[in-house]
Amino acid sequence: MDIFIVEDSRLLKEKLVGLIKEISGFNIVGTASESEDAVQAISSKKPDIIILDIRLKRGSGIEVLRGIRTSSYQPIVIVFTHYPGLVFRKKKLLDGVRFLFDKATGFENMLDTLKKLVHNDTSRRLAIG
Repeated sequence: MDIFIVEDSRLLKEKLVGLIKEISGFNIVGTASESEDAVQAISSKKPDIIILDIRLKRGSGIEVLRGIRTSSYQPIVIVFTHYPGLVFRKKKLLDGVRFLFDKATGFENMLDTLKKLVHNDTSRRLAIG
């Protein structure tokens, strides 16, 4: 499965890339730290999974969601943020998001979810961890 990571923290992005590379069955096809770059790359590469931060230095994860949303392209979107409460309270922002994890407490849960995804062992409903 192809993964694209949208994260503005260089250290966290490097950590994610390193850990995901250890999981068999995944191919990281790109990363971006700004919404405009992310939309362009995702639209071109069409990854199966997008790991998406909500707050970026330039733009936001919400802008990325709006920019990639089409009827024919439905990637698995994993929001990985320090602000899960903000996202959850604004339910309209969850449209198209399959998983929501808090960076402070949900790192391991997100990695476990990725492992399950590679084996098609997840439901289609929103999961929050």
